[in-house]
Amino acid sequence: MINCFICNSGMILNLKTNYNCCISCGHQTLNSSIQTYMVNDVHEINEIKKTTNLDKFKSAVLDKYEFNTKEKILLDIGSASGRFLFKNLTRYKQAIGIEVTPESIEFSQCVLKLNIVQSIAEVNIPVNTVTAWHSLEHIPSHQLEDLLTSIVKKLAKEARFYVSIPNSNSRQCEFFKTKWAFYDPPNHVHQFTPDSIELLMARYGFKVECYIESKPYNIFGWIQGILNMIIPFKNYLYCRLKRKNIKKTYLLDILNIILLSFAVPVGKILELLDKNNIKKQGVITICFQVVN
Repeated sequence: MINCFICNSGMILNLKTNYNCCISCGHQTLNSSIQTYMVNDVHEINEIKKTTNLDKFKSAVLDKYEFNTKEKILLDIGSASGRFLFKNLTRYKQAIGIEVTPESIEFSQCVLKLNIVQSIAEVNIPVNTVTAWHSLEHIPSHQLEDLLTSIVKKLAKEARFYVSIPNSNSRQCEFFKTKWAFYDPPNHVHQFTPDSIELLMARYGFKVECYIESKPYNIFGWIQGILNMIIPFKNYLYCRLKRKNIKKTYLLDILNIILLSFAVPVGKILELLDKNNIKKQGVITICFQVVN
């Protein structure tokens, strides 16, 4: 039997999803050695300059919990195109991104002129704020453990770590199952639960400061999940609007537009369920504080 790398309990393979599921903390790890890298943002400066609801959400999180940022160092794990760093660069004394995808590194360094490294070993100054916006679920277990071990050694006193990840213990996952918007093997090698992320972070000296309502992610998850139940091309709307890397299908475009008139209001209503039980929301966003 395979043991969970977080709590060391036994894991059972779910043949329908190909994830090994921990019988204790509920954490799921993909039963495959295949790891894929994906590009979520379009590498175009005009697209980066646009402000989306997700951009507003991330900035609002910093507005609420971050103080005296002009004296702080920001580290963004999985910085991708550099969009988050670019939009929040002037908040901090210095901002650093860690990224491994070659095209994202080239774009964020050469076009956006950001400070991007490929390894935590290249970060040689104390860090006050760490963010991981939907990146931890992409990192294999041993690499994730090494990353967290290294991050702890580089943190300044009273540092904060913001983690945002899909919640496999959510109502969305329970209802939509493999049609859940955030069910994404082999891109996601992990499916976290509130218990599993808390246990993992506690091992490295982090305590939960608060859970944060992830409203834009949650509304999107319900809307896309509804569409996935009807449309055979999973996450077509997301890939069409966000990644922009799929072939346009006008029939699916028209079908999505028609269905959105139903899915959007229903999604907004269902998001109220997430708001009332934040540990069951489709995406969990947690502010952790290091225990010095």
